[in-house]
Amino acid sequence: DWELMVGEYESMRMYPTGHVIEQFRPHLPAHVMNTAQIRELEEGEQVTVVGRRVISQHPNRNVYFITIEDEYGLVQLTVWPDVFQRFKKELSCRVIQVRGEISRLNGSFGIILSHAVGMELPARLPKPREWR
Repeated sequence: DWELMVGEYESMRMYPTGHVIEQFRPHLPAHVMNTAQIRELEEGEQVTVVGRRVISQHPNRNVYFITIEDEYGLVQLTVWPDVFQRFKKELSCRVIQVRGEISRLNGSFGIILSHAVGMELPARLPKPREWR
């Protein structure tokens, strides 16, 4: 399965057979949740998820937004400037494990990031979209 995924990413720049996080899921610690599970959590609960970075936005000097994706969906990370500076290298990886607090402000849903770990892969994944 891993070789198929690597081959599809390298030849087509996508993985139509599945999702890269599916390959990781069996090897992740039990406390790492998926995006479907975290949607059920309440405001302020702590969570750890792993996802492929698909969009990075820095609309102003006060906040960064990073969208990650797993096999169940997308979640937006809110990253304050001091946290971004502390985890800048990790947040530049294509796949990241993040820890943070569930935010449900004004009907939105996301994670306020407090910690990040970059995960390197042997496959070349498509680059995320970067907006400033």
